[in-house]
Amino acid sequence: MIRCQSADQVGATLRFASEQSLGVSLRGSGHSYIAAPLQNHTLLIDLGGMNDITVNRQAQRAVAGPGVRGGRLLPALAHHGLAFPIGHCEDVALGGYLLAGGLGWNSGAWGPACLHVEAADVVLADGRLLHVTEHEHPEILWAVRGAGCAFFAVVVAYHLRLEPMPAHVHVWSGTFCLSAASQVAPWLDQAIAAAPPGLELTCMIGPDFETGKPAISLRAIGIADTAEYARATVADFIVPPADASMIHAGKQHRSHFMDLPRLSVMPSNKRVAADQCWSDHPLGDLLLAVCDLAAVPDAPSSINLVVQGGHGRIPRMPDPGTAALSVGGGVSAGIYAMWDDERDDARHCEWVQRADVALAPFACGRYVGEADLHAAPDRLRECFNTAAWERLSDLRATYDPVGLIRGLAE
Repeated sequence: MIRCQSADQVGATLRFASEQSLGVSLRGSGHSYIAAPLQNHTLLIDLGGMNDITVNRQAQRAVAGPGVRGGRLLPALAHHGLAFPIGHCEDVALGGYLLAGGLGWNSGAWGPACLHVEAADVVLADGRLLHVTEHEHPEILWAVRGAGCAFFAVVVAYHLRLEPMPAHVHVWSGTFCLSAASQVAPWLDQAIAAAPPGLELTCMIGPDFETGKPAISLRAIGIADTAEYARATVADFIVPPADASMIHAGKQHRSHFMDLPRLSVMPSNKRVAADQCWSDHPLGDLLLAVCDLAAVPDAPSSINLVVQGGHGRIPRMPDPGTAALSVGGGVSAGIYAMWDDERDDARHCEWVQRADVALAPFACGRYVGEADLHAAPDRLRECFNTAAWERLSDLRATYDPVGLIRGLAE
């Protein structure tokens, strides 16, 4: 492993690897459920030290290295009254997050984070440094926006368009008994259909953290410029169905955009198996399809059904000519098994597979940043539409013909 601190060091490392006939893999923060950077007979470049941030408040722009983590970027921007759709977990670095497309906080209103990448500094497989924009090497910038582990170079700096910091956040949460699924499903679909773009809804199916009972845990977040509109965003979730039994009654509170990453803290030192798919079906259909799996795993394992923006309109996929990110749906279904003892590996991995099979009839693709790309030979292909996949293949053949940079194990 080589820890690089500059573009020159990245270029020198790539040239060295080429001379030694070594493949190269990349790591920003190592936030990969499939441990994609860890590959046999491959030189690992750690980009975590490339974490400089420069903010231009007047232009609402920033330049950030691939090792910058969301939990550090957000306060740096907040100091200037600015924000960015960082990843839900604050320890996720920009490198892998933006390459995958970047579906984070307030992507319902702001769109995928990769669309905020206006330019990038990129080191090619032959060691050359390029500044890519929509006018200079636009095909490489297109790939930066969502190619994920299919990318064929190393991004050493992102030039970002920022957003004004949202002034208000309103949060509602409640936990239902699993037996209430048939009442909760249609109610959720109606509330989602009425919600504005500032909504983010997470529906977790799994053991309740406090009681261990199989449960449906909901969290609806409204993000807006006024307190009234933030609360109105989640208003239809505040009054649940009267006949739906609850483990924890609904509660609501005001929050701040700066505090949102604390709602998605991932447990550390856990064994993990995960997968993901997109769906254009109503969230309620997916809930009913997987609710029987809620009793199987150990806490904090869960199936997370996420809607950003209401009306099934978000994540809004970019124009095909703008970004490699090209597959999405109204609901992201994430499957996360977490446990401690390696003797339980088979049980939890089998549960993830069962959940994926249950969701398969509703799936319309996968997200390259969350899906288990090792589960089947065509998994990476499922993350892109046909045109994007063919274009990525052509670009890789042009810019890295020998396959020096390996985003995924062969």
